[in-house]
Amino acid sequence: MLLLSGCASEPRIADSKLSPWPQWYINPPQNSATQLFGTGIADERQSAEKQALGNLIERLSVSIKSTWTRASTSYRDSREYTQTEIKDHLSSRSLELQLPNYQVLENEQLADRSLVVMVSVSTSDLLHVLQQEYDDLLREVRRHTDQSQNLDPISRWLALRHSAARINRFAKKNGIREHLARQSGQRPEKQGTSYADNRVAIAEALADVEKRLRVRLVTDQQSEQFRDVVTQALLAAGIQIAAATDPTAQILRVTSEISTREIAGIVIATAGVQLRFMGKKQQLVRAQAINLKAASSVDPDLAVKKLTNSLQRYFAERQLPQALGLNYQPLI
Repeated sequence: MLLLSGCASEPRIADSKLSPWPQWYINPPQNSATQLFGTGIADERQSAEKQALGNLIERLSVSIKSTWTRASTSYRDSREYTQTEIKDHLSSRSLELQLPNYQVLENEQLADRSLVVMVSVSTSDLLHVLQQEYDDLLREVRRHTDQSQNLDPISRWLALRHSAARINRFAKKNGIREHLARQSGQRPEKQGTSYADNRVAIAEALADVEKRLRVRLVTDQQSEQFRDVVTQALLAAGIQIAAATDPTAQILRVTSEISTREIAGIVIATAGVQLRFMGKKQQLVRAQAINLKAASSVDPDLAVKKLTNSLQRYFAERQLPQALGLNYQPLI
């Protein structure tokens, strides 16, 4: 996805007696240390400019991949996998990259009424945008890995998961950021501030928290039928189940209100299930309300039992751990 901003003039009309393709489209300028170029063609201007920006990123990605291919033969430390992974993904045209203040250098209408354009982006502008996003990401990683923050295990786990996903998504952009930084003559980043260092740090912190994150289920009588389903959802979300006697585990209280009614010979059972994650001081950490419905033409007991299947479907159709009420909340 490319976020567009720029300006354009009215297109020139190509001479149909000459080549249908302008020379700047066939042989666009080579990227330089200060400018990046791309070309595109479409039936209308905005689509042509979007294609040109995609072509610009693709051309830049090819040069970065070529550089890393030459360098990879001597790259053998613990971060080799990270660099290789970035290289493999750089050519994706779905890269969410904001290209700032691009300029339309050429804009021509062909004989078949289609438009060809050439755009340009300043490397310094692009590097500035990427560096700002990276600096914001680093601040978040440091905040989430700060052990001095008095967070409950679930909140820390969710924060680290959020940062890990975000830093992994940044891999493609970081490849471009590092390439442009080297090209502009910037010095290598200090130890602990590089993308690879922080990606490892957040992964290690997340793994450490996951080893110690355990939840103990406590259910009321009506909710006992949901115990196995909730347990499977927790395990699928990556949360360990603690023994009933484990005093260090966080508690998940499961309560529900179940009722039945008959409509035209069909028994309808409904349940309001409450999931409440409690901290060590019995304070509420996260909560989720789930409304279930099931039906039976036989008897009320069967309709109530079918509510368990409804809860299974609820979790199967939604993303975990969010379906459990475990949503990331930014740390202040």
